[in-house]
Amino acid sequence: GAIADLTTLLERFPDDARAYCNRALAYASLGRLEEARADLDRALDLAPESPESLYNRGLVRRAAGDPAGALEDLDRALELEPDSVTTLIERAELRWTGGALDAAREDADRAIGLEPTYAPAWTIRAQIRAVTGDLAGALEDAGRAIELDPSLPGAYSARAVARVQSNDFRGAIEDFQRVVELDPDQAASALSNRARCRAMLGDLEGALADFARALEIDPRHSFTYANRGMIRRDAGDLREALADFDRAVDLEPDEPDYRIDRGLLRLRLGDAPGAREDLDRAIERGVRTAEVHHARGLARK
Repeated sequence: GAIADLTTLLERFPDDARAYCNRALAYASLGRLEEARADLDRALDLAPESPESLYNRGLVRRAAGDPAGALEDLDRALELEPDSVTTLIERAELRWTGGALDAAREDADRAIGLEPTYAPAWTIRAQIRAVTGDLAGALEDAGRAIELDPSLPGAYSARAVARVQSNDFRGAIEDFQRVVELDPDQAASALSNRARCRAMLGDLEGALADFARALEIDPRHSFTYANRGMIRRDAGDLREALADFDRAVDLEPDEPDYRIDRGLLRLRLGDAPGAREDLDRAIERGVRTAEVHHARGLARK
């Protein structure tokens, strides 16, 4: 395979920075992030001014849960190659997920200015605009991305989110369906979101069917359990809702939203100690809303 061939090459040419970079990409494609990082470190030791190696190390650091390190590498890559649209888009996404929305928007705008037919640039700007409340702009940008590349699942996902925020649940259902068709890796999330849209339209049976299908695809999809729990709770099926919240918390015990949902339901069901445990955990994770503190006070009585 590629890793074996590149290893043989490196035995003959141990100072070949590009070979280290290429082997790192092969490792990363298999999820072997530590080995990928080690090869990229070596590549940059040999060629410290390589935008390609810096970009790829940024991707690996992000995948390994080091967004600050990833941003550092992308910043340096852009110093060396300021017109790299792919690097701008990657940095825009990192900045967006990190809450630096103005800086993310600047990167997206610059990428579109450099390459106006590059659909991912319109997609990331649509996501940023939706988060900042510019729904009309988000819908416009997502629509442009779809015009440029009708096979881009992220563009449909971005438009679906903006449509949900605009209360266009039927349009969002159509977009989430396209995500399911185009991207198997995102199918569980898209089905879970589509289920919520169906529930908003009063189609409880369709919503539960979508949740079930999502969990067939990914039985460990905590987001789906949490969403189904909310739908079941709102429908008055409290015990089944609690079971779903239990599963979501089991899968992601440090997610404060899951703790809050379960804590409030436990309080409603008369389980004050369980409610206190969940709400305390949510507060430890930084939640400071009046609702949570009020509910914790009730659970302590």
